[in-house]
Amino acid sequence: MPSIRERILNALQARLDAALTVPVYRAPILAARRENMPLLILEPQAESVESIAGELSERQLSVVLHVLTRGDLAHQQADELQVSANQAMLALSHLPEPAFLIHEVDCDWDFEDADSIAEHLVTRYQIRYLCNRQDLSQGN
Repeated sequence: MPSIRERILNALQARLDAALTVPVYRAPILAARRENMPLLILEPQAESVESIAGELSERQLSVVLHVLTRGDLAHQQADELQVSANQAMLALSHLPEPAFLIHEVDCDWDFEDADSIAEHLVTRYQIRYLCNRQDLSQGN
């Protein structure tokens, strides 16, 4: 059985795929090609673990959502995609299984204008969930 972490990541990607009209990839990907933009990349970055009562640990998974757009209205398109993606991500906090809490941590932008205007909008999320310390596939 996959870990709770992997089930959460799969649920996030499925929810983003269903909510958005652009491709959503799971990191790592080889390269984001210009002709495939706009697109989103879901990237797990780190996970911290804190032991709590009994056999449980509380895990905090850091996930980054990359929005990549290009063209004259790249900034506007990136903003619209971030709004839709944020709604989809935060709607997951209401799912009963696996139970977890998700919230937005921060956001930053990277602009490039080498051959055509491009925007890279990065939003970080933190996901908290309970897990059995000895079996990462089991919750509370």
